[in-house]
Amino acid sequence: MIQHPDFTAEEEQWLGRILLTALDVRCREHFFGWIQGPVQTLLPHDILICGFQDHTGSFRIERFSASRYFRAEHLEAAVHPHGLLAETLKQWQSDSQPVLLGHEYVGGPANEDGGDGRLRRLELRNLATHALRWIDGSLKCHVSFARVMCPFDGRLSRTVQVLAPVVSMTLARVLASEGSVGRTDNMLSPREIEILEGVRDGRTNPEIAVRLNISPLTVKNHIRHILKKLQVRTRGHAVAKALSAGLLNPHFGATYASAADSLGQSEPMTAES
Repeated sequence: MIQHPDFTAEEEQWLGRILLTALDVRCREHFFGWIQGPVQTLLPHDILICGFQDHTGSFRIERFSASRYFRAEHLEAAVHPHGLLAETLKQWQSDSQPVLLGHEYVGGPANEDGGDGRLRRLELRNLATHALRWIDGSLKCHVSFARVMCPFDGRLSRTVQVLAPVVSMTLARVLASEGSVGRTDNMLSPREIEILEGVRDGRTNPEIAVRLNISPLTVKNHIRHILKKLQVRTRGHAVAKALSAGLLNPHFGATYASAADSLGQSEPMTAES
């Protein structure tokens, strides 16, 4: 059983500052500055992945990264329904305790990869995850810190337990504020979302065309419009941004799952694919 040491007086001061400065976070830019500023004093890390479950059971995924190595395709594979994050949350649900994967921390000694090699392939290096439940016991949200730069021990477990509620609550407030101003899904038509679902499942333009009973040229034109609207350059980035905005469920088909399993072995697809 993991022992949870008490915070030092200095760490308690850091925590107090994190809580107070969280009240000033009003937008994504503020949130990123907050997790890269005050939050770093207590839990130094490069990547934060948060997921919020809605009334339909779908997850809205949000990613904040200071690592140039962690790309859109890594996020897509990490949040795959049968991927590493899903397995981590299943482990968390067994005892509601933080899950620490990969004892190799940045700047520390190397050890085994608790994610069966996937932590390295996904450019996460390590993962510290905690979650919160609704009053009926169902999963409400999860918070995962990756590329953590401190020892994986009881102190980290306690820190993740303390930070997960305030991080998720602060981000939820930002997302709610965005929703009151106007959401990204208003930018995409139902047809464009259908096409993105095909891209998400790993289908080519001709395959999407057959499924939707339209021409491949029409699919290509739609994808070009999608890339422009979402301000991204590749199909993979479009899927990642749509996942983050809650436009798509991370429900990948077998073709995409195969591609995710061989991450890094193929070039990202563009509108021409």
